[in-house]
Amino acid sequence: MEERFVPDCPYCGIAETQEHRFMECEWSRRIWRRSLWLNMCGYGNGEEMSGWLNKLLTEEDTDMIAGICSLLWFLWDERNKHQFNGKKLEEGEVAIRAQNWILEYKREQELQNTPRNAGEGRQHHWIPPSVGTLKVNTDAGCLGDAGTGLGMIVRDWMGEFRFAAATREAERWTPEVAEGRAVVFAIKKMKEL
Repeated sequence: MEERFVPDCPYCGIAETQEHRFMECEWSRRIWRRSLWLNMCGYGNGEEMSGWLNKLLTEEDTDMIAGICSLLWFLWDERNKHQFNGKKLEEGEVAIRAQNWILEYKREQELQNTPRNAGEGRQHHWIPPSVGTLKVNTDAGCLGDAGTGLGMIVRDWMGEFRFAAATREAERWTPEVAEGRAVVFAIKKMKEL
């Protein structure tokens, strides 16, 4: 089996330690600055990653912990996609994906904890488009003072990923307006393809 060990950061060429990869690389710092969790993470430059994570996990704010862990996962995932597949997202898209993932998780938790009438259910399956066509799904997340996140994903009739995009708008809209803006965002992106 071939090892995929890369000693240098794929973004800046500096020796890639855990601390550099997740917190100290300028690429990672730009993503942290665009996220909701920069001021909450409590990381100090030069701090050992394992000690920082252990300290973080003693916090009582589970939403903060989940958000920071989500961002760490998306940093790792994006770094690997860039290193091994040559794909690269804008820093803002990485932060928005992490934030939207947490919002989606919280929304799903609320739905699961909501009492339902007997026989009521929620379907969780994607319906493919006709053979030879693409389907665009959109979503929006209201991020409080951080504005609104808009996202889209395009898949073909077999469910294969084709394209995705996300952005964060400074404006704060109602969920209904945000969902509509996500559709407009998707239409514009599709015209660019």
